[in-house]
Amino acid sequence: MQQAPFLSFALLAMAMALSGCGHDNPVRSAQYTLISNLDEADNGSLSLDSLHQASAAVGFRLPPADYQLNYVKLRLVMPLGSTSGVVFQLFDADTAGNPNQALTVLSTSSSLFSNAAQDFTLVPHTPTILHANQTYWIVGYCNVGPSVLGVQRRWICGSAVDGIATHAGSKYERYVAPNPPAADTTAVAKYAVVATHL
Repeated sequence: MQQAPFLSFALLAMAMALSGCGHDNPVRSAQYTLISNLDEADNGSLSLDSLHQASAAVGFRLPPADYQLNYVKLRLVMPLGSTSGVVFQLFDADTAGNPNQALTVLSTSSSLFSNAAQDFTLVPHTPTILHANQTYWIVGYCNVGPSVLGVQRRWICGSAVDGIATHAGSKYERYVAPNPPAADTTAVAKYAVVATHL
């Protein structure tokens, strides 16, 4: 009878090990923030106005497991009257790790409107599986003219990115929208990716 507590503890430890608790072995069907820099201080921004046909992107590489994409969060400034034509898409990567093909549109059912920096949640239009050890890019651009009074649509930037996924870089380029950018930039747009482990 005195060994029962020890036995219970041993069984619990074994069950936790088999279930793969922790970020190194994510639990199946559990939701995770794969990567994020939203907790970092804001540091500049990237313009998404169409005046210069600019396109911006952030990339992330998955850990060795598959995930179902639930949503992404982006920190944006979207002045009143400027939101129509703002497009965000998820791209896969080519063999060099650059944005390749659009997989799905990322959108929100609520209005993308804020004169100040705000985190917006965008969901994929179609169910999207993120595959183990693969790189993906969140690409944003605007296909309508500058906003009223010259106030620009902007994707706010931060710094360090943390998570069980790996930041794969940032890109920004003018006169390429609606195509993804190819030029690297040190500016890191603020984002988070939330997904369910499969």
